[in-house]
Amino acid sequence: MTDLTEIRRAKFEHAVRRDWSEREAVLERLSDGYMHNPIDTAWWGFNAALDSVVVDLPKPYQNHLDGDVFDADDVIEAIQTAGIKTK
Repeated sequence: MTDLTEIRRAKFEHAVRRDWSEREAVLERLSDGYMHNPIDTAWWGFNAALDSVVVDLPKPYQNHLDGDVFDADDVIEAIQTAGIKTK
């Protein structure tokens, strides 16, 4: 598994523990999914939703001190254009 998968899994399992009853929140893993079918289906949907989002980042500009640099406002705009909330 990639680091991204582990990050997603941690967020998913946190949400399941927070929002589902203990009886339903069976997080026993099976391969890359879960033994409990409703949890496995939710995991599939969670990943499908995240995979559907692609952020087209702006081109960086060259800074003689730091190399490639992105303008923060341009990056925020690109993220929001992809339908993702920013703070």
